[in-house]
Amino acid sequence: YREALAISQRAYGPDHPNVAQFVENIATLLADLDRFEEAETFYRDALRILTVALEPGDTRLALLRRNLALNRHALGDYAEAEVLLRSALGTFETSLGDDHFYTAIARSSLGRTLTAAGRAREGLALLRASLASMEAQLPADHWRIQAVRSELGAALAATGDAARAEPLLLASYNALLEQRG
Repeated sequence: YREALAISQRAYGPDHPNVAQFVENIATLLADLDRFEEAETFYRDALRILTVALEPGDTRLALLRRNLALNRHALGDYAEAEVLLRSALGTFETSLGDDHFYTAIARSSLGRTLTAAGRAREGLALLRASLASMEAQLPADHWRIQAVRSELGAALAATGDAARAEPLLLASYNALLEQRG
């Protein structure tokens, strides 16, 4: 990716939207390797480029904000993650609609962040909406549905509702283990 980035920067210039895609790819790779501090620099650079190049409501900006938010979440900065996720969710709702897959993903990410921040009750409605949307769009055994069920179970557990949390957590754990290893 770094070689492709260098080639792209020479071809387009350092602040071209095509360059931002390579920068974000490197950030995502680093985040996937749990190198969140390193990923941060690349995510912020991609965001800087696209913020100048694109209209504020562009879904590419919203996707990038969501990815940066996931990185901030991983670093324990739930406050900034929440701001970024609310921005991304607003863009997806406006541009793509309430039932779009990206909207569902942003809701689940925000619900998970609120739960991690100690605000699980706020996260429950977002997680339930995300789950309903995904269940309408994806096959019943899709791993994303299981992941949101797990997040919903964690939020329910955080609110003290163990009776409803436990079956969700156990079922989603077993399904995810079977599907994803």
